[in-house]
Amino acid sequence: TPPTTPSQGNDGGTATWNQNAAGGGGASQKWFVELFAAVNIQFSHIFAFEAKNQDSKDVFQRIASNLIPGYHWYNVPISSKPGDKFFAWRFLKEIARKQDYVLVKLDIDHTRIEEEIVRYLLQDESLMELIDEMFWEHHVNIPAMYRSWGTQKEKSYLHDTYNHFRRMRERGIRAHSWV
Repeated sequence: TPPTTPSQGNDGGTATWNQNAAGGGGASQKWFVELFAAVNIQFSHIFAFEAKNQDSKDVFQRIASNLIPGYHWYNVPISSKPGDKFFAWRFLKEIARKQDYVLVKLDIDHTRIEEEIVRYLLQDESLMELIDEMFWEHHVNIPAMYRSWGTQKEKSYLHDTYNHFRRMRERGIRAHSWV
């Protein structure tokens, strides 16, 4: 059932509207907006964070004019530290309401920071109650991804990913892997 209240998209590791930071696929913003529009979910707010320096004029030229009023793009790294002004969960906690449809995507290509962000989520019941759906690319030590991720020395493995997703799902968050 489509929400009758505002919807919010939160994208950590966003690059630009229709490309990822490397310039190839992974156009998460465009993909989410188009996919959810097909089921009548329109995002009233999109909070997008990208650490890699981008040309803001180019970023905003790619955005459809109807999205601009609710489009909040930050060309800064997302933080895993509570109290930091760009803390991953700050905007969500301050703006989202339980009746909102909230989608989160996390893919910043930094295992330790991503895990700190997810651990915080899993320890904050009120935060978990705000999130309906989460997509996360957990950069773990898995041979199939060494070439792309360079995660050979990471201390997190695929079974850790499954445990995180299981815990989110047990609390009502539709958790998905993002690649």
